[in-house]
Amino acid sequence: MDGVSKAAIKIDLQKAYDMVEWESLWLVMETMGFPWRFIFLVQRSVMTPRFSININGTLKGCFTSSRGLREGDPISSYLFLLVLEVFNGIMKEACQGGDFQFHHQCDRQHIIHLIFANDMVIVVTPTEKTVKVVMECLFKFGNITCLKLNFSKRRVFFGSMKAEEKEKICRWLSMEEGSLPMKSNFRAFD
Repeated sequence: MDGVSKAAIKIDLQKAYDMVEWESLWLVMETMGFPWRFIFLVQRSVMTPRFSININGTLKGCFTSSRGLREGDPISSYLFLLVLEVFNGIMKEACQGGDFQFHHQCDRQHIIHLIFANDMVIVVTPTEKTVKVVMECLFKFGNITCLKLNFSKRRVFFGSMKAEEKEKICRWLSMEEGSLPMKSNFRAFD
């Protein structure tokens, strides 16, 4: 495969906020150096949440939740970002092994992926070894955090590749080819 082949792998995480393994969150926070008192306060808010309803300016009733923070809670997206640091660490470690080939326009900055909410885009030069590294990292991340890939929404996007190369990579990834909703002059994929 030539050095100018390009691919972007779009991954959707299933029920991301609701499915986080809390133990992995505590471990990430501890590893990142958060004070134990802060970790304890986050644990209490996640593991023993109670809700009241505001009726005409007065709190009424008290309800408990069995799972903890939900999408839409002000702190949940911040905690989710901490959990995503696990994926960052796994990918950084895997890139040092020599089997991973960066996208040629991301090599100097060592950009591997972009994350928005529960969607990830992983940009690579699509070699068999690189694709294998990415998939191993995704499954390792899923096993550690209990976040699973939404198989119906994952796609791979290509630029500057022959049809037979695209088919081969789709087979390696067990993914369908997606179509970019952007104009053909998008620099990263022309």
